[in-house]
Amino acid sequence: MVFACGTSREIEVDFVAAELVRIDTVYRYPNTYQQVLTWRSTESNVQYITYTRLSTGYSVGSKVLVMVRR
Repeated sequence: MVFACGTSREIEVDFVAAELVRIDTVYRYPNTYQQVLTWRSTESNVQYITYTRLSTGYSVGSKVLVMVRR
């Protein structure tokens, strides 16, 4: 279950398939390195970027569903 606080406002999203195309390591916060994951939508060729810890293991070519606002 997911709960959220805030105003009652509906947000409509679509689920889009995306493939991991690039993994970079960046110095983002003081004394912290993170991975930058670049995902590409398989339908519309749009790129998405996410940040994650170095300890999280991903491999190029992985596929996920991402939520995109309509």
